[in-house]
Amino acid sequence: MNKKTKAILAGVSTIAVIGVAGIVAYFTDTATVTNHAEMGIVDIDLSEYTINSQGNKVAWSDVSNVVPGQTISKIPEISVVDGAVDCYIRAKVEISCADNTLAADPLMLTIDNLNVDESKWFYCAQDGYFYYKTIMTDESDPAQLFTEVTIPATLGNAWSLEKIQIDVTAEAIQSENFTPNFSAGSTDPWPGITSEDILECIYPNHIKYTD
Repeated sequence: MNKKTKAILAGVSTIAVIGVAGIVAYFTDTATVTNHAEMGIVDIDLSEYTINSQGNKVAWSDVSNVVPGQTISKIPEISVVDGAVDCYIRAKVEISCADNTLAADPLMLTIDNLNVDESKWFYCAQDGYFYYKTIMTDESDPAQLFTEVTIPATLGNAWSLEKIQIDVTAEAIQSENFTPNFSAGSTDPWPGITSEDILECIYPNHIKYTD
């Protein structure tokens, strides 16, 4: 991969609708060329917030006793770290629960239960990523992936005390010398960028195993 088109996994956050704390982590990479011009970095942060009963945005805290039909304030925000280069961002949402039988329930919570702003995000069903359409800078307001989660009103008694987990992964790629494809029906919004490229940026010496 050319450094100019390298993607980097910049944040992973585990979000639980009921009872799981968030995790924020990011990875950075720098390099210096022979003429001593320092290369820039792609660096983003993923944080979680909620709107409390007083109407204030505060850090996410666990929620319990959730009932079918309830709407929960849940706000994953992606921002560019101060000093990092301009970039495009994308995010993947994976929803699961501990009971494998319930996970196959057609009434299970899906990404359709998240109020993602489609005017700002491009969803690619091919890879399951939401792509932010606008270039992000370290002066940009944080990009909110969604602000609410609505629990399906049709969930039955089998879901009593079950925990629903929402995993959000955020990634970024430099915007300079890179052109995304957000045209209608696009199956490759970040042309040429693969999961292997992402792994290579996080674990440069990783070994690719094949069967």
